[in-house]
Amino acid sequence: MERPNNPWIISKFTDTAIFLGPVLIALLFLLFFFEYPKNAPYPLWVFIALVVSVDVAHVWATNYRVYLDPEETFRRPWLYLACIPIILLSSIFVHLFDSKVFWTIVAYYAIWHFLSQPYGFIAIYKWKYQERSHLDHHLDKLASWSAGLGPILVWHASPERHFNWFDHGEFFLFRIPENLIPWILGTYGCVFLIYTSRQIHTYLSSRYFNPGKQMVMLLTWLTWAIGIFLPHPLISAAFINLFHGIPFLALTWLYCHRKWAAPKPIFKKSWPRLLVFLSKKKNVFFFYLLLFIPAITEELLWDSLIWNVYYFNQLKISSDTLLYSIAVSLLALPQLVHYFLDSHIWRLKKINPDLKENLGLI
Repeated sequence: MERPNNPWIISKFTDTAIFLGPVLIALLFLLFFFEYPKNAPYPLWVFIALVVSVDVAHVWATNYRVYLDPEETFRRPWLYLACIPIILLSSIFVHLFDSKVFWTIVAYYAIWHFLSQPYGFIAIYKWKYQERSHLDHHLDKLASWSAGLGPILVWHASPERHFNWFDHGEFFLFRIPENLIPWILGTYGCVFLIYTSRQIHTYLSSRYFNPGKQMVMLLTWLTWAIGIFLPHPLISAAFINLFHGIPFLALTWLYCHRKWAAPKPIFKKSWPRLLVFLSKKKNVFFFYLLLFIPAITEELLWDSLIWNVYYFNQLKISSDTLLYSIAVSLLALPQLVHYFLDSHIWRLKKINPDLKENLGLI
Protein backbone atom coordinates (compact mmCIF):
# COMPACT_ATOMS: atom_id res chain seq x y z
CA MET A 1 0.00 0.00 0.00
CA GLU A 2 1.49 3.29 -1.12
CA ARG A 3 0.86 6.57 0.60
CA PRO A 4 -1.50 8.65 -1.59
CA ASN A 5 -0.59 12.17 -2.66
CA ASN A 6 -3.27 13.48 -0.31
CA PRO A 7 -4.06 10.97 2.45
CA TRP A 8 -6.74 13.26 3.87
CA ILE A 9 -10.37 13.73 2.85
CA ILE A 10 -9.82 17.49 2.45
CA SER A 11 -6.47 18.42 4.01
CA LYS A 12 -4.50 17.61 7.14
CA PHE A 13 -5.59 20.82 8.87
CA THR A 14 -9.25 20.64 7.83
CA ASP A 15 -9.67 16.94 8.60
CA THR A 16 -8.12 17.42 12.02
CA ALA A 17 -10.39 20.40 12.65
CA ILE A 18 -13.64 18.63 11.71
CA PHE A 19 -12.87 15.47 13.72
CA LEU A 20 -10.75 16.66 16.63
CA GLY A 21 -12.43 20.06 16.91
CA PRO A 22 -15.82 18.68 18.07
CA VAL A 23 -14.10 16.64 20.77
CA LEU A 24 -12.20 19.68 22.05
CA ILE A 25 -15.45 21.65 22.18
CA ALA A 26 -17.09 18.76 24.05
CA LEU A 27 -14.23 18.82 26.57
CA LEU A 28 -15.11 22.45 27.28
CA PHE A 29 -18.67 21.34 28.03
CA LEU A 30 -17.23 18.71 30.36
CA LEU A 31 -15.19 21.39 32.12
CA PHE A 32 -17.90 24.03 32.50
CA PHE A 33 -21.11 21.97 32.78
CA PHE A 34 -20.00 18.99 34.88
CA GLU A 35 -21.91 20.39 37.89
CA TYR A 36 -24.97 21.34 35.84
CA PRO A 37 -28.09 19.51 37.16
CA LYS A 38 -28.58 16.28 35.23
CA ASN A 39 -32.37 16.53 35.04
CA ALA A 40 -32.57 20.23 34.19
CA PRO A 41 -33.38 21.41 30.62
CA TYR A 42 -30.44 22.67 28.63
CA PRO A 43 -29.98 26.45 28.76
CA LEU A 44 -31.60 27.85 25.60
CA TRP A 45 -28.31 29.03 24.10
CA VAL A 46 -26.75 25.61 24.71
CA PHE A 47 -29.73 23.89 23.12
CA ILE A 48 -29.41 26.07 20.02
CA ALA A 49 -25.63 25.70 19.81
CA LEU A 50 -25.45 21.99 20.60
CA VAL A 51 -28.68 20.49 19.28
CA VAL A 52 -30.16 22.84 16.69
CA SER A 53 -26.97 24.12 15.06
CA VAL A 54 -25.32 20.71 14.75
CA ASP A 55 -27.55 17.71 15.34
CA VAL A 56 -30.76 18.97 13.73
CA ALA A 57 -28.95 20.93 11.02
CA HIS A 58 -27.01 17.84 9.91
CA VAL A 59 -30.31 15.97 9.52
CA TRP A 60 -31.45 18.56 6.99
CA ALA A 61 -28.15 18.24 5.11
CA THR A 62 -29.51 15.06 3.51
CA ASN A 63 -31.54 17.38 1.27
CA TYR A 64 -28.33 18.52 -0.43
CA ARG A 65 -27.51 14.95 -1.42
CA VAL A 66 -31.01 14.05 -2.58
CA TYR A 67 -34.03 16.31 -2.68
CA LEU A 68 -32.39 19.51 -3.95
CA ASP A 69 -30.83 17.53 -6.79
CA PRO A 70 -33.67 16.50 -9.17
CA GLU A 71 -31.44 14.19 -11.19
CA GLU A 72 -30.45 12.26 -8.07
CA THR A 73 -33.99 12.20 -6.68
CA PHE A 74 -35.45 10.65 -9.82
CA ARG A 75 -32.51 8.29 -10.29
CA ARG A 76 -33.93 6.18 -7.46
CA PRO A 77 -37.50 7.48 -6.88
CA TRP A 78 -38.69 4.39 -5.03
CA LEU A 79 -35.93 4.79 -2.49
CA TYR A 80 -36.05 8.56 -2.10
CA LEU A 81 -39.76 9.31 -2.51
CA ALA A 82 -41.62 6.19 -1.42
CA CYS A 83 -39.86 6.14 1.95
CA ILE A 84 -41.51 9.42 3.00
CA PRO A 85 -45.18 8.32 3.14
CA ILE A 86 -44.20 4.86 4.42
CA ILE A 87 -42.20 6.30 7.34
CA LEU A 88 -44.84 8.95 8.07
CA LEU A 89 -47.80 6.57 8.14
CA SER A 90 -45.86 4.01 10.17
CA SER A 91 -44.90 6.72 12.67
CA ILE A 92 -48.48 7.91 13.09
CA PHE A 93 -49.71 4.35 13.61
CA VAL A 94 -47.04 3.48 16.19
CA HIS A 95 -47.41 6.78 18.06
CA LEU A 96 -51.20 6.33 18.24
CA PHE A 97 -50.63 2.85 19.62
CA ASP A 98 -48.18 4.01 22.31
CA SER A 99 -46.00 7.13 22.34
CA LYS A 100 -43.40 5.43 24.55
CA VAL A 101 -43.07 2.58 22.06
CA PHE A 102 -42.65 5.16 19.29
CA TRP A 103 -39.83 7.00 21.05
CA THR A 104 -38.16 3.72 22.02
CA ILE A 105 -38.07 2.59 18.39
CA VAL A 106 -36.77 5.98 17.27
CA ALA A 107 -34.09 5.93 19.99
CA TYR A 108 -32.78 2.50 18.99
CA TYR A 109 -32.87 3.52 15.32
CA ALA A 110 -30.82 6.61 16.26
CA ILE A 111 -28.31 4.50 18.18
CA TRP A 112 -27.86 2.19 15.18
CA HIS A 113 -27.35 5.27 12.98
CA PHE A 114 -24.77 6.76 15.35
CA LEU A 115 -22.96 3.43 15.67
CA SER A 116 -22.64 2.90 11.93
CA GLN A 117 -21.50 6.39 10.89
CA PRO A 118 -17.86 6.34 12.11
CA TYR A 119 -17.00 3.34 9.96
CA GLY A 120 -18.21 5.34 6.96
CA PHE A 121 -15.50 7.92 7.61
CA ILE A 122 -12.96 5.17 8.24
CA ALA A 123 -13.92 3.52 4.95
CA ILE A 124 -13.10 6.75 3.09
CA TYR A 125 -9.61 6.85 4.58
CA LYS A 126 -9.16 3.13 3.83
CA TRP A 127 -10.12 3.79 0.20
CA LYS A 128 -7.59 6.62 0.05
CA TYR A 129 -4.84 4.10 0.88
CA GLN A 130 -6.41 1.28 -1.16
CA GLU A 131 -6.33 -1.05 1.84
CA ARG A 132 -7.09 -4.58 0.62
CA SER A 133 -6.53 -6.75 3.69
CA HIS A 134 -9.61 -8.80 4.60
CA LEU A 135 -8.29 -9.13 8.15
CA ASP A 136 -8.03 -5.37 8.58
CA HIS A 137 -11.42 -4.84 6.93
CA HIS A 138 -13.15 -7.02 9.53
CA LEU A 139 -11.00 -5.80 12.40
CA ASP A 140 -11.60 -2.13 11.55
CA LYS A 141 -15.35 -2.69 11.40
CA LEU A 142 -15.32 -4.71 14.63
CA ALA A 143 -13.32 -2.03 16.46
CA SER A 144 -15.48 0.81 15.16
CA TRP A 145 -18.72 -0.84 16.23
CA SER A 146 -17.28 -2.11 19.53
CA ALA A 147 -16.35 1.47 20.47
CA GLY A 148 -20.04 2.22 20.88
CA LEU A 149 -21.52 -1.20 21.58
CA GLY A 150 -19.41 -1.77 24.69
CA PRO A 151 -20.62 1.36 26.54
CA ILE A 152 -24.19 0.83 25.30
CA LEU A 153 -24.29 -2.74 26.61
CA VAL A 154 -22.92 -1.58 29.97
CA TRP A 155 -25.67 1.06 29.96
CA HIS A 156 -28.23 -1.73 29.50
CA ALA A 157 -26.66 -3.68 32.37
CA SER A 158 -26.64 -0.81 34.88
CA PRO A 159 -29.78 -1.02 37.04
CA GLU A 160 -29.54 2.62 38.16
CA ARG A 161 -29.49 3.96 34.58
CA HIS A 162 -32.51 4.97 32.50
CA PHE A 163 -32.95 4.82 28.74
CA ASN A 164 -32.93 8.58 28.15
CA TRP A 165 -31.50 8.95 24.65
CA PHE A 166 -34.24 11.50 23.87
CA ASP A 167 -35.74 11.56 27.37
CA HIS A 168 -39.28 11.35 25.99
CA GLY A 169 -40.42 8.25 27.83
CA GLU A 170 -38.50 5.62 25.90
CA PHE A 171 -37.57 2.39 27.67
CA PHE A 172 -34.97 -0.39 27.40
CA LEU A 173 -36.06 -3.12 25.00
CA PHE A 174 -33.87 -5.52 26.93
CA ARG A 175 -31.84 -5.60 30.13
CA ILE A 176 -28.51 -7.34 30.69
CA PRO A 177 -27.69 -8.90 34.06
CA GLU A 178 -25.45 -6.60 36.08
CA ASN A 179 -22.98 -9.40 36.80
CA LEU A 180 -22.10 -9.48 33.08
CA ILE A 181 -20.61 -5.98 33.17
CA PRO A 182 -17.05 -7.26 33.85
CA TRP A 183 -17.36 -9.61 30.88
CA ILE A 184 -18.60 -6.81 28.64
CA LEU A 185 -15.78 -4.52 29.75
CA GLY A 186 -13.26 -7.32 29.35
CA THR A 187 -14.38 -8.02 25.77
CA TYR A 188 -14.47 -4.29 25.08
CA GLY A 189 -10.90 -3.91 26.31
CA CYS A 190 -9.69 -6.97 24.41
CA VAL A 191 -11.04 -5.62 21.11
CA PHE A 192 -9.19 -2.35 21.73
CA LEU A 193 -5.96 -4.16 22.58
CA ILE A 194 -6.20 -6.48 19.57
CA TYR A 195 -6.87 -3.56 17.23
CA THR A 196 -4.03 -1.50 18.71
CA SER A 197 -1.62 -4.44 18.55
CA ARG A 198 -2.47 -5.01 14.90
CA GLN A 199 -1.77 -1.35 14.05
CA ILE A 200 1.56 -1.41 15.90
CA HIS A 201 2.57 -4.66 14.18
CA THR A 202 1.62 -3.25 10.76
CA TYR A 203 3.65 -0.10 11.35
CA LEU A 204 6.72 -1.92 12.66
CA SER A 205 6.70 -4.49 9.85
CA SER A 206 5.95 -2.20 6.90
CA ARG A 207 6.07 1.40 8.18
CA TYR A 208 2.45 1.69 7.07
CA PHE A 209 0.26 4.18 8.94
CA ASN A 210 -3.09 5.67 7.93
CA PRO A 211 -3.35 8.83 10.08
CA GLY A 212 -6.93 9.73 9.18
CA LYS A 213 -8.26 6.27 9.93
CA GLN A 214 -6.45 6.08 13.26
CA MET A 215 -7.65 9.56 14.26
CA VAL A 216 -11.31 8.74 13.61
CA MET A 217 -11.02 5.36 15.33
CA LEU A 218 -9.40 6.80 18.45
CA LEU A 219 -11.91 9.66 18.71
CA THR A 220 -14.81 7.24 18.17
CA TRP A 221 -13.69 5.23 21.19
CA LEU A 222 -13.19 8.40 23.22
CA THR A 223 -16.55 10.00 22.42
CA TRP A 224 -18.58 6.87 23.10
CA ALA A 225 -16.70 6.10 26.31
CA ILE A 226 -17.25 9.56 27.79
CA GLY A 227 -20.67 10.02 26.22
CA ILE A 228 -22.17 6.83 27.64
CA PHE A 229 -20.08 5.92 30.67
CA LEU A 230 -20.53 9.42 32.09
CA PRO A 231 -24.27 9.59 32.93
CA HIS A 232 -24.74 13.28 32.27
CA PRO A 233 -27.21 14.07 29.43
CA LEU A 234 -25.73 17.43 28.46
CA ILE A 235 -22.13 16.23 28.37
CA SER A 236 -23.16 13.03 26.58
CA ALA A 237 -24.94 15.09 23.93
CA ALA A 238 -21.86 17.30 23.55
CA PHE A 239 -19.51 14.39 22.89
CA ILE A 240 -21.79 12.23 20.76
CA ASN A 241 -23.75 14.88 18.82
CA LEU A 242 -20.83 17.15 17.96
CA PHE A 243 -18.60 14.31 16.77
CA HIS A 244 -21.51 12.90 14.78
CA GLY A 245 -22.84 16.10 13.21
CA ILE A 246 -19.89 18.36 12.38
CA PRO A 247 -17.93 15.85 10.21
CA PHE A 248 -21.19 14.97 8.41
CA LEU A 249 -21.84 18.62 7.58
CA ALA A 250 -18.27 19.00 6.30
CA LEU A 251 -18.49 15.87 4.17
CA THR A 252 -21.81 16.99 2.66
CA TRP A 253 -20.37 20.37 1.75
CA LEU A 254 -17.30 18.73 0.22
CA TYR A 255 -19.47 16.47 -1.95
CA CYS A 256 -21.57 19.41 -3.16
CA HIS A 257 -18.55 21.67 -3.71
CA ARG A 258 -16.73 19.10 -5.83
CA LYS A 259 -19.88 18.17 -7.76
CA TRP A 260 -21.33 21.58 -8.46
CA ALA A 261 -18.62 24.22 -8.05
CA ALA A 262 -14.99 23.10 -8.12
CA PRO A 263 -14.58 20.69 -11.04
CA LYS A 264 -17.05 22.18 -13.55
CA PRO A 265 -15.75 25.29 -15.30
CA ILE A 266 -18.80 25.62 -17.58
CA PHE A 267 -22.28 26.02 -16.15
CA LYS A 268 -24.96 23.82 -17.66
CA LYS A 269 -28.63 24.77 -17.70
CA SER A 270 -29.57 21.32 -16.37
CA TRP A 271 -27.72 21.89 -13.10
CA PRO A 272 -29.67 23.03 -10.02
CA ARG A 273 -28.78 26.73 -9.86
CA LEU A 274 -29.25 26.83 -6.10
CA LEU A 275 -26.73 24.05 -5.52
CA VAL A 276 -24.22 25.65 -7.89
CA PHE A 277 -24.50 28.92 -5.95
CA LEU A 278 -24.38 27.41 -2.47
CA SER A 279 -21.51 25.01 -3.22
CA LYS A 280 -18.98 27.74 -3.88
CA LYS A 281 -16.45 28.43 -1.14
CA LYS A 282 -17.49 32.06 -0.82
CA ASN A 283 -21.08 31.00 -0.16
CA VAL A 284 -20.46 28.43 2.58
CA PHE A 285 -22.33 30.64 5.06
CA PHE A 286 -25.47 30.46 2.92
CA PHE A 287 -24.91 26.72 2.46
CA TYR A 288 -25.15 26.33 6.23
CA LEU A 289 -27.93 28.92 6.60
CA LEU A 290 -30.20 26.81 4.40
CA LEU A 291 -29.76 24.06 7.01
CA PHE A 292 -30.05 26.20 10.12
CA ILE A 293 -33.31 27.91 9.12
CA PRO A 294 -35.36 24.69 8.79
CA ALA A 295 -33.58 23.27 11.85
CA ILE A 296 -34.54 26.20 14.11
CA THR A 297 -38.05 26.24 12.61
CA GLU A 298 -38.46 22.55 13.36
CA GLU A 299 -37.37 23.01 16.97
CA LEU A 300 -39.65 26.03 17.44
CA LEU A 301 -42.54 23.84 16.30
CA TRP A 302 -41.45 21.00 18.61
CA ASP A 303 -41.40 23.37 21.56
CA SER A 304 -44.60 25.22 20.65
CA LEU A 305 -46.74 22.24 19.73
CA ILE A 306 -45.33 19.36 21.79
CA TRP A 307 -42.77 19.95 24.57
CA ASN A 308 -43.14 23.51 25.93
CA VAL A 309 -39.69 23.38 27.54
CA TYR A 310 -38.70 26.95 26.75
CA TYR A 311 -40.87 29.97 25.92
CA PHE A 312 -43.06 28.88 23.05
CA ASN A 313 -46.24 27.35 24.47
CA GLN A 314 -49.03 29.20 22.70
CA LEU A 315 -49.92 26.34 20.32
CA LYS A 316 -49.76 23.34 22.65
CA ILE A 317 -51.63 20.33 21.26
CA SER A 318 -53.44 17.96 23.59
CA SER A 319 -51.43 14.75 23.85
CA ASP A 320 -54.43 12.42 23.62
CA THR A 321 -55.52 13.40 20.12
CA LEU A 322 -54.88 12.17 16.59
CA LEU A 323 -53.58 15.63 15.74
CA TYR A 324 -50.85 15.23 18.35
CA SER A 325 -49.63 11.95 16.84
CA ILE A 326 -49.71 13.47 13.36
CA ALA A 327 -47.72 16.50 14.57
CA VAL A 328 -45.08 14.34 16.30
CA SER A 329 -44.74 12.11 13.25
CA LEU A 330 -44.41 15.03 10.86
CA LEU A 331 -41.79 16.72 13.03
CA ALA A 332 -39.85 13.46 13.42
CA LEU A 333 -40.04 12.73 9.68
CA PRO A 334 -36.85 14.59 8.60
CA GLN A 335 -34.89 12.77 11.30
CA LEU A 336 -36.23 9.33 10.38
CA VAL A 337 -35.79 9.87 6.64
CA HIS A 338 -32.20 10.98 7.33
CA TYR A 339 -31.52 7.82 9.35
CA PHE A 340 -32.93 5.66 6.56
CA LEU A 341 -31.25 7.36 3.60
CA ASP A 342 -27.89 7.78 5.29
CA SER A 343 -27.32 4.04 5.09
CA HIS A 344 -27.80 4.19 1.29
CA ILE A 345 -26.45 7.45 -0.11
CA TRP A 346 -22.93 7.26 1.36
CA ARG A 347 -21.99 3.73 0.35
CA LEU A 348 -18.83 3.60 -1.77
CA LYS A 349 -20.43 1.20 -4.22
CA LYS A 350 -21.92 1.24 -7.71
CA ILE A 351 -25.31 2.29 -6.35
CA ASN A 352 -23.74 5.76 -5.87
CA PRO A 353 -21.84 6.14 -9.15
CA ASP A 354 -20.54 9.68 -8.57
CA LEU A 355 -19.75 9.44 -4.86
CA LYS A 356 -16.08 8.41 -5.11
CA GLU A 357 -15.36 11.11 -7.67
CA ASN A 358 -17.01 13.85 -5.63
CA LEU A 359 -15.22 12.79 -2.45
CA GLY A 360 -11.89 12.93 -4.28
CA LEU A 361 -11.28 9.19 -4.15
CA ILE A 362 -10.70 8.73 -7.89
